[in-house]
Amino acid sequence: GGASGAALSFVDPKDQAEALAKVQASQPADDNGAPQPAELPFNIKEVYSFKYRVDSVRRSITRIAIREARLAELKQEMVNSERLKAHFEDNPRDLQVLRHDAALRPAAVRPSLATVPDYLVPDSP
Repeated sequence: GGASGAALSFVDPKDQAEALAKVQASQPADDNGAPQPAELPFNIKEVYSFKYRVDSVRRSITRIAIREARLAELKQEMVNSERLKAHFEDNPRDLQVLRHDAALRPAAVRPSLATVPDYLVPDSP
């Protein structure tokens, strides 16, 4: 709790207007009295230039990669669990096995996706 930041939610006003209204009703208004979450105006055509980049990354995220990442998260939660601390004290081999498992292989960042070229950056303010 208490964390601050920004989040983007993509809402189709035709299909999800009622859901958006419920969310806005449950959130406090901003300093200017505008409902939150507020609409972020942008030109959809400016986003199309990123489509190939998104598609490339999306193809690299496989079911196996998701399963491995979730498994790694669960193992880390087990290692850090206060409830399992006593078990690991009695069975140090179990803790050693959890820690010894291969670390999740980070996905290679393709050089073409590491930076955004100037020609893809929109001119809008």
